[in-house]
Amino acid sequence: MLGIRRERIEAYLHELGQDFCTDVTNADASMTRNWLRHELLPQLRVRFGTRVDLSLTRLSEQAAEMESAMVMLADPLLDQALLQTQTNTVRLHVGGFVDQPRHLVRTVFVQLWQRQRWPRQSMGFEEWDRLTEIAIKGGAGNFPGNIDARRTTERLMILRRKSF
Repeated sequence: MLGIRRERIEAYLHELGQDFCTDVTNADASMTRNWLRHELLPQLRVRFGTRVDLSLTRLSEQAAEMESAMVMLADPLLDQALLQTQTNTVRLHVGGFVDQPRHLVRTVFVQLWQRQRWPRQSMGFEEWDRLTEIAIKGGAGNFPGNIDARRTTERLMILRRKSF
């Protein structure tokens, strides 16, 4: 829907005889998505022209393509690294991560969280990057969702502690 302007959607609905409604929260600029739409995008259009929307849409599409490629590369790397998988414990052989691009290793961990059905909402770039650093260089750390990671030699153990 990023590439379709609101006016075009409203015109299409009008042709169908379909009503549309505006969610009152759409005007609330305290919400990031609305601030981007109502404040930042108009400023970008003034500075760079109306084609900035097209450029941002293309950039978004390219990012989605790159993410898809990363997932395709990450899945076999994760499969090779897995030593043991249980509901709350994962053991990985991380020697193969050392020569890989950091972004790929971060994607491996995102895929692992998805497979394990662990919560990802509180895991941001810094957390994924810190986990990648531990996997590549060693160390230990605590992560959102009561998850601990510790690397010993070429193995990484990730443990999800039960919440009480």
